[in-house]
Amino acid sequence: MKRWMLCMGLLLVALAPASPGLAGIPQVPQDTLAERVKACTACHGEQGRAAPDGCYPRLVGKPAGDLYQQSLNFAQGRRHFGPMAQLVDPLTPAYLRVIAEHFTGLRVPYPPPLPVPMSHVRLPRLAFSASPPSP
Repeated sequence: MKRWMLCMGLLLVALAPASPGLAGIPQVPQDTLAERVKACTACHGEQGRAAPDGCYPRLVGKPAGDLYQQSLNFAQGRRHFGPMAQLVDPLTPAYLRVIAEHFTGLRVPYPPPLPVPMSHVRLPRLAFSASPPSP
């Protein structure tokens, strides 16, 4: 009986962190690269797709060498944007390359284009002002 109680107690302790319903026990996130790059996707959009405001570039699918070089430029002070420089400054060049290759390897489609209202469409003036060609 004691052995059974001990086994059940150990089982409960082992399963406790995996049970989301247990109050008071903090959940430890998985240590994956996808979790680690959440600092990037906070600005660059979910999965590096680009944020809807258009202020931050799309990362996913870009050449790894380009992404690596740009992040290295921030880390070494050749590009200037405070939050980005602070984010990449403590990272090693090897880790910056790993992050660049992560975003390059993702295959996320571009979103469909937004419809353009007809009031915003500018047709070439030539279509309305030029006379028809002579025979």
